[in-house]
Amino acid sequence: MFALIITLVLIGQLILIGWLAQTKKGRTGAIWSLVTFVLDVGLFAFTSYATDPARRALRGESPPEISLLAQDVATAVMVFGPVTLLMLIVVATLPKIFERQRASPD
Repeated sequence: MFALIITLVLIGQLILIGWLAQTKKGRTGAIWSLVTFVLDVGLFAFTSYATDPARRALRGESPPEISLLAQDVATAVMVFGPVTLLMLIVVATLPKIFERQRASPD
């Protein structure tokens, strides 16, 4: 169930960023969604690797006092929140592309 929720949040985030870039700034929304997806995957892989309980056991540290589900929720919040804010700021500060008016052949 948790994987379904995370997948829906990810798809919603990608659609939102792409839609804003396409409609408000005249940019290619698919490219901005792809950039957002790459940042999500990279940051998720980094935080998952950094907080992996098996790695803690190998280093001799005690396991975390929270459940794996709570750890996954915290990782998702640490990834989706900052990436969404970063991409919203980047898209909001992009200059708007105006369509060039074509001269009529008269």
